[in-house]
Order: sequence, then structure tokens, then C-alpha cells
Amino acid sequence: MMPLVLFAALVSASAPPASGDVPAKYEPAWTACRNETLKLSADDEMAGCETLIAAGNDVDNEIKAIAHANRGMLMAQFSYLATAKDELDAAIKLNPKLAPAYYNRAMIHAAGGEMDLAVTDYSSAVALNPKMVEAFVNRAIIYAESGKTDLAIADFTKVIELEPNVADGYANRGIALARSGQLEAALADFNKAIAVAPNDPEQYTNRANLYRKMGRETDAADDEAKAVALPGKR
Repeated sequence: MMPLVLFAALVSASAPPASGDVPAKYEPAWTACRNETLKLSADDEMAGCETLIAAGNDVDNEIKAIAHANRGMLMAQFSYLATAKDELDAAIKLNPKLAPAYYNRAMIHAAGGEMDLAVTDYSSAVALNPKMVEAFVNRAIIYAESGKTDLAIADFTKVIELEPNVADGYANRGIALARSGQLEAALADFNKAIAVAPNDPEQYTNRANLYRKMGRETDAADDEAKAVALPGKR
């Protein structure tokens, strides 16, 4: 069976207070720190965040929390994980309702093998933002890899509810179902994944592996041939 598909991207904390809450002299730093257009360099983004962090009482804690969170995201992208975690800790202390900070800190915990802490932070993220698909995906994968299959399936089901037109949700749930011995339910999910993404060879590989597990060798061979005929990863 193919591995579960991890949502690996860090998330920017870009939800701002009203722009009027940012003093005029800090608006360029605020714009740079959020970098919502993705046109600025990492150095410019970092400089904007650091300006806000150093602003003292001139900016409020919600703005500073976002600055710490985004600085932490940048540090994590450059693999300074300990510093990134410190920044995210600071962000959460300033604003305990900042979902992206919990999500990014969870990824750092997971990278360090601290899966229980990662689950706790992913759970905080989805409690604050029930539409944060990436947090459900990553929490589900931790559950699946730790043998908590029912919890993984529940999270993958939530992912499908939020993104019904994304094949990986069905594929991930199908893999979890297959691991738990629910082969017919897994087959239904793999069929749906292929219907959503008929040109993705990995979806045919998933179903081929399941067919082989079910003793359906001819069907497995047919799907393997389809996977080989399509471009992309296998």
C-alpha cells in the first residue's frame, strides 16, 4: 500500500486585525511580515516581523503574536527549529487563539518525534479553526501510524467533508481502512479517488495493491498497467 499523504506546508498567520489598528508608521512592516502577495523576499518578511516585535507598546499583542508566528514559520523553513519553536511559544502566549501558531508548532514537535505534543497542538488548531484541513490530515497520519485507526479514519472523513474534490483525502482514508481490514470500504474510497483524479498513477497503484490483497490478481495487473502508462510518481 502506498504511504499516507502528509500535508507538509507551514502556514502563515495572516489573519490581521483591522488595518486601522496598525499605526501608520508600522504599516509597511505589517505588510511585509504577512507577505500575502508572496512577492517579498524572506529577508524582507523577516525584517517586517522583527520591526513589529520590537515596537513595544506601539502595536498590540495580536499584531505581535502574528509577527512572532510568522517569524517562527520563517525560522522553521530554514531549519532553525528550536528558535522557531521559541517564536511560536511567544505567539501563543500573546494570543492563545492563533490557530496557525499551534499548527506550525505541531509540525516542529512531529519533526522532533514528539508525536503526543504534535497531536495536542493539531487538536488546538482544529478547535480554533475547524476548517484547517492540513491539521486534520497531519493529526490523522499520526493516529494511523500509532495504530489509532478509528481516530485516523474519523479525521480523514472530516478532510473529505471539507475537500470532497481532492483525491488524497479518499486515498488516505482508503489506506487506513485497508490497514484495519475493511477492504470493501477501502476499495470504495480508492474508486472515488480515481474518479476525482483519473490521471494520477498513485491512485491506481493504491487500488492495485488492494486488489492484490483481496486476491484479485487480474484487476491488480490492470491497474498496475494503467499506473505505468500515466506520467507522474509511482
